[in-house]
Amino acid sequence: MSGKPFLALDASIMDAKEHHEAIKLDVELNRISFEFPGGLSTIPLIEECRALNSLDDFDLMYDITMQLLTGKPVRIFLKDYKGDKHLVAEFIVTDRNMDLRGVEFLNSFPVIVNWLAQFVADMLSKKYPRPSEGELQLTAQEKKKQKAKTPLNTK
Repeated sequence: MSGKPFLALDASIMDAKEHHEAIKLDVELNRISFEFPGGLSTIPLIEECRALNSLDDFDLMYDITMQLLTGKPVRIFLKDYKGDKHLVAEFIVTDRNMDLRGVEFLNSFPVIVNWLAQFVADMLSKKYPRPSEGELQLTAQEKKKQKAKTPLNTK
């Protein structure tokens, strides 16, 4: 024997999965908040452009998040069912490659890191809203109509 712990999985791992997903969604949408008392770091414009083209790419958004937070304090709060906020983690991001496993709360609940990156993606999409596909089509149609109305300048 190699001394590694034995692990066996079966269908019981799926027990109460829907219940756990409902709790997780409630926490994500209603009970978790992130505060950045020192604001966010300025990152190169090209990095924000990369992010705007890949808001659903976790790896890229995690990298952008860590760049924005480098040298900045982060506070994570959980709201209880009475509405009271409780500080569950406070740390300073030392560099973009910082291992967040050193933050006990994040080590225990790594999904919080996913939410942090997603919240930053949402913040960027609101900061730099992109037109919807329908708006882009309308704009293209309006340009075509405008060109059709404008007489050609010939000399």
